[in-house]
Amino acid sequence: MLFKRKKIRLEKIKHTKENIKKIFKENIEDYENYNLVYAYNREFDLEVNDYIYTSLILGYDTDNMRLIILEVDKEFQNVFNIIKLCKKDFTKAIYSKQMDEYIIYLNNKKSDKINFSLITENYIDTDILAFIEQSTEVDDFKDFYLDFKRKSRLKKNKGDK
Repeated sequence: MLFKRKKIRLEKIKHTKENIKKIFKENIEDYENYNLVYAYNREFDLEVNDYIYTSLILGYDTDNMRLIILEVDKEFQNVFNIIKLCKKDFTKAIYSKQMDEYIIYLNNKKSDKINFSLITENYIDTDILAFIEQSTEVDDFKDFYLDFKRKSRLKKNKGDK
């Protein structure tokens, strides 16, 4: 019984990763240059007095230091927004350990930012987000993000716009 549950879990994870690749490929022309990781955004909505979760696919190109963010539904059937970033598109990128959140500031206003978190372990509340396990992908993204945020500081120091 335990083996069967593990097999079902692994099949769900494989299916989720295949869907992530498929929708990214359908929406991004040079998709083969990007590594992928599933992420989410969580914002508090005062009207409903609860958190609203948004599924995101992060595509990152380590050679060219580019990041593409696809806002998608948790079934990976629809793309609602595509944001493409390279080092000239933001002023600062940080990681908040306290919130376990990545934050990219698009200019000097604190309100113009993109924030997201990564799922590092099995996520089982599939009513809110997709079911996935991606510890290797998360580790690789963390390495990329360290370089990505460092390049934003270098840009500022060099006066590059």
